[in-house]
Amino acid sequence: HGPDDDNIIHDTESDGTSFTYDGEVILLEVYAKGDVDCYNYNIIVTDGEFDYFYPDCESGVEVNGYTYLGDLELSESGAYTIEADGELVIVDADGLLGPIFLMCGGGFCCLLGIILLIIGLATGQKVPQVVVFQQPDGTILQANQTTVQQYINELESEKAKVIRYVRKLILENLPKGIKETMDWGMINYELPLSTYPKTYNKKPLSVMSLAAQKHHFALYLHGVYCDKELYESFSKDVVDEVGKLDMGKSCLRFKKVELFPEKTVSKVIKTITPEVYIECYERYK
Repeated sequence: HGPDDDNIIHDTESDGTSFTYDGEVILLEVYAKGDVDCYNYNIIVTDGEFDYFYPDCESGVEVNGYTYLGDLELSESGAYTIEADGELVIVDADGLLGPIFLMCGGGFCCLLGIILLIIGLATGQKVPQVVVFQQPDGTILQANQTTVQQYINELESEKAKVIRYVRKLILENLPKGIKETMDWGMINYELPLSTYPKTYNKKPLSVMSLAAQKHHFALYLHGVYCDKELYESFSKDVVDEVGKLDMGKSCLRFKKVELFPEKTVSKVIKTITPEVYIECYERYK
């Protein structure tokens, strides 16, 4: 598996650094051109608010003149800007889902479809659309969770434990006026439109998000990203607490609880009040 003429959907060398995602592809992989050091290769793919690139240097390999760097986890169609140390390609890796769909086709997914069809016929309502994935271990995951508890319940048990731990810490320190919801496929902490309606996409302003990704956990601290001094002090405190920092512009990545900077994160969550974040957002929007 690797980049070829059939699966490359964006090449920065020929297509530029503006990538338009149509929402059709589920698995997006990113490869650098040539043999590069993944650990020292800087890349950001952003819509101006989030960084959607997740490095996977432990799995990185050189294939046909390309080096695998990691994945893009996009859920919303739209335009994204690429910032990287060199030329790269984005690959449609949905072909890897083939074996999973074959596994799914003969069992649970077929039964689920029949049940939903019967419900629709009996009630006269449109059949609800549910996207599910069957993992190699047989676990069924639903991709369109609507509640925080549903999201956590559908995680693998070890991932669920970590998310519950971090979520508890967030809720214990969350300033008044910031609400917990499910959005963007993640646990989201946002300012309601009734508090701040002047957002660029007419959706509540996201202050912080928490998610379990394929290879790591991610805590998006948007208030840290928009304040240079806070970012620098936060970065130093994280290193002092856990020994190293793995962070993009706003995304703090960690692979286990032992590497999660609990004290530093608790402090910064208390710092980013609605008033502080609105002032910062309006300064940079």
